[in-house]
Amino acid sequence: MKLRLGRIPYANVRPVYYDLDRKKGPEWLTCVEAPPTTLNNMLAGGLLDVSPVSSVAYARHFKDWFLLPGLSISSWGQVMSVLLAHRAPLKDISNRPIVLSTESATSVELLKLCLERKWVFPVYKTEKVDNPKDLAADAAGALVIGDKALKWSWGDEEGLMTDLGDCWYQWKGLPFVFAVWAVRRSFVEKNRPLVLQLVDILHQSLKNGLSDISSITESVAFDLKMRTGTINEYYRRLKYALGSKEQKALLEFFRMMHKKKTLEREVSIEFF
Repeated sequence: MKLRLGRIPYANVRPVYYDLDRKKGPEWLTCVEAPPTTLNNMLAGGLLDVSPVSSVAYARHFKDWFLLPGLSISSWGQVMSVLLAHRAPLKDISNRPIVLSTESATSVELLKLCLERKWVFPVYKTEKVDNPKDLAADAAGALVIGDKALKWSWGDEEGLMTDLGDCWYQWKGLPFVFAVWAVRRSFVEKNRPLVLQLVDILHQSLKNGLSDISSITESVAFDLKMRTGTINEYYRRLKYALGSKEQKALLEFFRMMHKKKTLEREVSIEFF
């Protein structure tokens, strides 16, 4: 019996998969790497058994999924890898195109909430943008996430960066939970002992990864061709807990989405 575990191909999950990257995982575990939105769809379609998923994806499938305890991708303030890169001040981008990332459902909804709060209403369109050169001349900006956001630089062009983790924290005084780990309820029914083992494996892997964060930092800096100090700051800001404050933040985010009819029903949190 193989357990199919999803993995985001970004630096933010490296501490969680630390042991697995060193071939210390069991033979019954296989990893599948894909962008967040793809993992969301794969878990929903039964192509994965456990996976990190966008918080929004959990909200839309909470009747079918359990959350794994104690695991998230969160930040208390700036996150550095979920950014609105914009060419003009926020007050001047209403009715202008903003390009949305195709890779994250949660970041898109967070961006809309943050801009609507400031009475900013751009025109949203979805395209693939890897760097400023990909951005159309008439676009006011782009939502960029993950390693692309870490590497984004306006270069010679004047531009601004708004960190969405910081926007949420300044607004709510709470962390923002970008992703969680979920397991299909139907898989748990037949494979509960296996999932219990996986929870222990991931928690131990995260513990080991955080203990050796300096080597992870150096490896990521080398892979992304970035300064070690920048990556060190990034990992300092990333949080992986899913405690009471993070759960409160999740429920507040879900409540706001339900209020604006982005979610059809109120969401409850249920752990494996």
